[in-house]
Amino acid sequence: MHERKQMNASKFKTIREALGLSAKWIAEQANVQIRTALYWESGRIKIPDDVIEIVKRTEDMIDNNVRHTISIYDQAISKHKTIDTVVLLRYRNDEDLWFFKKEMQPWPNSTHGALIFQTYKALKSIGAHADIVFMEKDQYLEWLNSRKDSESLRSEWASNQITKKSEKQ
Repeated sequence: MHERKQMNASKFKTIREALGLSAKWIAEQANVQIRTALYWESGRIKIPDDVIEIVKRTEDMIDNNVRHTISIYDQAISKHKTIDTVVLLRYRNDEDLWFFKKEMQPWPNSTHGALIFQTYKALKSIGAHADIVFMEKDQYLEWLNSRKDSESLRSEWASNQITKKSEKQ
């Protein structure tokens, strides 16, 4: 676990940006003006512990999701399943992200992008082939037809998009 209560301005800004969080989003979550968040990042005023906690919680969420995905991949491989490509699903905006992944609220879509990138890098580092596909909400809902949405159906749809893409090439 992280040491929770210490973070200087430069580390705070660097981590915030790497997590896909804007200064505006941090200010909104902390119920302060954007100017205050910029003062934290300049070192002009001390970063409150609860604000540091928001950043750390975001970092932990991404780390936990990456570990979970790698664990699922490892389990599949250990059961002698062949996985040609791990397809990661990227959402185009906050609304689509929160529609399909309610647990991601209040994080912005840019944070989901950071999560996808970290997962992509982790998969590559263990020799897995990964690709990233945008969720096309209207196309997916049409493809879904009368079936009930699920993570596995979203994965199936995303894999189909990769297949279609490779067939066109």
